[in-house]
Amino acid sequence: MLGGLWSGEYVEQTLNDAIQSIPVDDKAKKVLAKKLHGANYDGDVRNLQVIGGMDEAQAQEWAYLIQEAAVWDNFRQLLMGAPTGCNDPEHILDLIRGAMVVEETTKITVVPADKG
Repeated sequence: MLGGLWSGEYVEQTLNDAIQSIPVDDKAKKVLAKKLHGANYDGDVRNLQVIGGMDEAQAQEWAYLIQEAAVWDNFRQLLMGAPTGCNDPEHILDLIRGAMVVEETTKITVVPADKG
């Protein structure tokens, strides 16, 4: 969750709202609401294909949205348990962005050539 918040890979939408916006009939939405959790991307893609009748590209797009909505949902649930004064989402997001440091380095390995 923290990685998704830090990198901006979330959408300010609940998981339920994201599922309700999927263009399928109400029966399929009800089943998808039980199956989609945003934790298993490949499983969500498969469920969207089988239950929602989507092609792979559509299912991947919706699974990504579901994953982003799950990050926001988890963040909101965390804030509900926070002490009073610590539940401003923008303030908490600023703290998360400022607290995480990501380093990228190039790894070079030198290996002797075979003399064979």
